Amino acid sequence: MSELLKLLNENQGVLAVVGLGITILSGIAAWVFNKNRQVSNHSNSPYIQAGHGISAGGDIIVGGSKTQVTNNENAPAVVIKPDSFTHNTGQFDLIFENTGLSTAVIQKLRIGNNDVPLDEFTLAPDKQARKHLNVSGFRILEEKMDTPNFELFYKDFSSSKKYKTVGNISQDSRADGKYNLGKISEMSFLPINQDGAISNLEKRLLDKLYAKYQKTGSRDKWKATDAFKELGIKDGQDLSTVHDSKFIKIELDGTHECFVLTSEGVRYMDNQ
Repeated sequence: MSELLKLLNENQGVLAVVGLGITILSGIAAWVFNKNRQVSNHSNSPYIQAGHGISAGGDIIVGGSKTQVTNNENAPAVVIKPDSFTHNTGQFDLIFENTGLSTAVIQKLRIGNNDVPLDEFTLAPDKQARKHLNVSGFRILEEKMDTPNFELFYKDFSSSKKYKTVGNISQDSRADGKYNLGKISEMSFLPINQDGAISNLEKRLLDKLYAKYQKTGSRDKWKATDAFKELGIKDGQDLSTVHDSKFIKIELDGTHECFVLTSEGVRYMDNQ
């Protein structure tokens, strides 16, 4: 026993170094374990969590799918999250969250080819707003839609620059052949071009509408269904540039949507 105590006393320095090494290795192992657990929890999270390194100019994760942020400036970047959906009433409750760096003015939400009744409101950075929306009668409840199937339009409160978020609302099949609305994923934030250039689709519509205007002298309505057929516009094609156009407006003729040349559209075409 005395020899054992003597041996321990003689090797106290070595034992201290070994003990310190074990403590350091244990600390490193604990840090690695916690780090992996945090990464795992984030990657499996179904929705964006505010305050977790989300900013315009980086990638974020929504429902396990990467969401690409394409504007890398101090801009608003608004995401939407499903809160609840009731098929019988068409009530779709959404949470709007501004993950960007400046205040957003929310202007319009389009699901499929239907505009959702939505009053304009502002949303500061890192803030949320819950909205009760009515989507009863929307095509997305009746038939499978191409993706992306929603567009959210908003502008920067300070600069008035316009942006939109596009993405996919999952359609969950029902026994009656219709669809419930579920998770929201694959969101991208896009600046809206405001340099005066017009899209190819907008130009083709303008050419037809202006040709009729030159013949009749009046800005006649052109049924959207006829326009789609004549111009070969496929169902589900992105019409955001037409909806946002200052040269073409959309009016109802009974129950039919129609394209109409605006006075600004006439002036624009007069100068071409």
